[in-house]
Amino acid sequence: MSTIKYNFEKVEEAFRRVLSHSRALRADQWVFHLIINPGAGGFNFEGAREHFGGAMPRGVRILDKSSRSAIGDAPAVCESSDIDLRLHLSAYPNHAGRIAIAIADQSTAACDGESGIRQMIISIGGDGTHNEVMRALHTGVSRAKLARCRVFRFPQGSGNDAADAWTPEEAWQLLINGAHQGPAGVVELISAGGSVHHAFNIASIGVDAHIGMVTNRFKDKLPGDFYKVVADLSVPLYPRIYRIANMKISGQNFEGGEFSQDFRLGLMAIGVSGMRTYGHGLWILPEDENVCTIELQNLFTNIKMKKELYKARHGELPYVRMYKTGELLLEYPAAIPAQVDGEVTMLQAEDFPMKVRIIQTDVQIFSGKDLSVHSS
Repeated sequence: MSTIKYNFEKVEEAFRRVLSHSRALRADQWVFHLIINPGAGGFNFEGAREHFGGAMPRGVRILDKSSRSAIGDAPAVCESSDIDLRLHLSAYPNHAGRIAIAIADQSTAACDGESGIRQMIISIGGDGTHNEVMRALHTGVSRAKLARCRVFRFPQGSGNDAADAWTPEEAWQLLINGAHQGPAGVVELISAGGSVHHAFNIASIGVDAHIGMVTNRFKDKLPGDFYKVVADLSVPLYPRIYRIANMKISGQNFEGGEFSQDFRLGLMAIGVSGMRTYGHGLWILPEDENVCTIELQNLFTNIKMKKELYKARHGELPYVRMYKTGELLLEYPAAIPAQVDGEVTMLQAEDFPMKVRIIQTDVQIFSGKDLSVHSS
């Protein structure tokens, strides 16, 4: 048996082990689909962090061990062989999304009435994998088919802010005991030319996207939490690399009042809702507000701000603003990096003015996190 096949059979065993103990997801009512990105941070073999870890990737070891701990000595509800579980490995960019669409397309054909079999799509990887699956379902599948599906974003990447659980241990408990079910929200960035970027957790523009661009290059090659190291270096370099200008924003809050701001762009983050993290657990939106703007300051102040950001106290700073809205208009005169759920893209001057809207999708998620959406 090949090493790769053995590794992912161990993953399948871990899910069968837990699902056979599930009191929330009955084996006769669900087909379970594991969509795995073998290149996600927990599964690949690159980098010093795996060098001394043996033949089995760290992510597989974590899933195997944590799944055993999750069930403990509890009796099984059914035999593991009764679980209809299907393993799908993505092989190229957007493949995970295509797999998800193919699964959803089976949902109406395989279901007979409200009591029929449903499809549980379990996306296993980092925020990029989860975004790919969610985006494909949101843009490529009908409401009727999505009604028969649920998506569970299992945390198993180098970045897990968009997952439906904070840790694998928590994820197993949700599969055993149940979770919130409801429609996912999405942040849509709509350029002047009509192209659309989707974030199912947080979209942001500015220094953090630059940090993400750098960390994405090195996250599989260097050990430890490299994010903060790169952040320390990137904050002072950011205004030297890009043509930093003023961003103008305008929107309407949920009390009906209008707001606007004209500020030198350090960072702008837009969440599906408030109380959200990104960048490996940083609470950029620690309260109910779902928009955060940070005006670029001098080097000393920027470094001080970064420390407050790590402690989720940045909202107290005078050059940080927080808003709660479902729609925005952004104006900017130059090229600037943006990130959507950890994936970075370069926006050009001609992409502005850019419309932003936060809406509720037809994609139904199974989640341990707050499902509330700030939409207009």
